[in-house]
Amino acid sequence: MAVMSSNDRRFCRWTRRFAASHDRPPQAPEDPHQVRLATALGAFSASQSWFDEHAVGEPTPAERRRERLDLQISEVFSANDGESGSPRVRAELSEREEWSHLSVNTVAKRMPRLALGAKRRRLRRSLTRPNENAKAFPTS
Repeated sequence: MAVMSSNDRRFCRWTRRFAASHDRPPQAPEDPHQVRLATALGAFSASQSWFDEHAVGEPTPAERRRERLDLQISEVFSANDGESGSPRVRAELSEREEWSHLSVNTVAKRMPRLALGAKRRRLRRSLTRPNENAKAFPTS
């Protein structure tokens, strides 16, 4: 007697199930990229509980606080016409009671995420240096 492969066994089960009722075999999903959730989580080495925790639900208190901070940073930055860097923005925010413990580094990390950056000061560059031994220019 020949040994049946797993594909042969599946085919036999299908014929037993569907041959009597003359139904069609189950169709493949219309979307060719549709993948079962368990398969996708296995590919990313993630568990079902991790997915349930992170995929659905309300934002955590820390996420809500960061959203409020981003709004406040944007308001202060736009109020100063985009001329304030993170130290000045932090100084203005620290005057408010909610953000009194805020760090300069926190603001500095949040600003690039919001695509905010202070206008750079233009440095005056001169290729010629004044002669220190030259006579002073007479002024009338």
